[in-house]
Amino acid sequence: MKKVLLSVAIIAATLGVMMSSCKKEESAQMKEGVAQTEQSMSPTEQRVLDFLADYDAMKRGAKVDGESVTPEGLRHLCETTINYCHGFTQSYLTDVRNDTICVPLPKVDGQGNIAYQDLLETYSNIVDLVRKSYKAIDLENKTLQFVTMSINNKGRDDNEDLVIVLRAGSDTEGTETPDPGPWYWIPFHYGECYVWGNFGPFTSTNTAVWWLQYWVNRYDLLHMLLYNPCPNCTTFIEDPYIYDTYIGNGETDSIFFVTGIPYSEALSYQICWQDLNRYHRYNVLLGHYEGMPTNLYDQDWYYKTDIRAGYRGGPYDPCVSIYHIVDIWHAIRRWRVDNSGTYPTPIDNEM
Repeated sequence: MKKVLLSVAIIAATLGVMMSSCKKEESAQMKEGVAQTEQSMSPTEQRVLDFLADYDAMKRGAKVDGESVTPEGLRHLCETTINYCHGFTQSYLTDVRNDTICVPLPKVDGQGNIAYQDLLETYSNIVDLVRKSYKAIDLENKTLQFVTMSINNKGRDDNEDLVIVLRAGSDTEGTETPDPGPWYWIPFHYGECYVWGNFGPFTSTNTAVWWLQYWVNRYDLLHMLLYNPCPNCTTFIEDPYIYDTYIGNGETDSIFFVTGIPYSEALSYQICWQDLNRYHRYNVLLGHYEGMPTNLYDQDWYYKTDIRAGYRGGPYDPCVSIYHIVDIWHAIRRWRVDNSGTYPTPIDNEM
């Protein structure tokens, strides 16, 4: 996949001039993390690679011994391993969709732990189910960005489920350069108008939601801190989660919200360039500050902004509400030190 790259000199100059003084401590922490990464593989990556070696041995029919884990330990290791192997975390997506699958957790022993062999078999089931779900997605430039996993506490005596959400979409490869302007840009031009969004779980192309998402993605790409500790290094993420969610409502005009209109009008309701630029500005301000690098390493830090359509009502309601929802994602971004070129690989490429 093509990636947008800027010169290190330009980024360094921009960050030096624009980064606020209140973030100096964070920058120092980031540099310490970079230095540490240069010296050695992170414990997380080493744990993942050890687990993958055991997983490969199991697939070859060998009996593998290992320490039992808690259900939370299984969740974290399986989530991180999938994202390490198959998550294209440096991709910025449009046409985003989230698909959910459930995998039963193995039984626990008297200490509340799961046997290591059961962990390996559960991971195998997860890979098969994620691969099957991903293959069913029909998108151009289809990409799995990451997965999140959580334990569903059913509140009864039988086994719990591991709930897996696949975040996939179309990889953005645009090379447009935005017009000069404020640090958050003014990307929409005179006369541009788009339908606000769409009814349903997935984002339609050429809608206001799609373009607002596109321009935030472009902003993030062009403000990445361009540091590579080794040739062709890539990254993986650990513990992705939604840090904040903002929903359009009648109390602010900073996020799109319209209510009390007929369903037929809501289907084609448009937002034009002046309002689009206002919403874009606010969406960027929710997750960024001026001069902020968007991909610090070895820290719980900003990872991604999602913008999606929301609605209340339907064809048989006298009036409906339409609005936008903004999710700010955080995650720990880590360098993949292994430079063999094995990972990441598309989940639908069976290995």
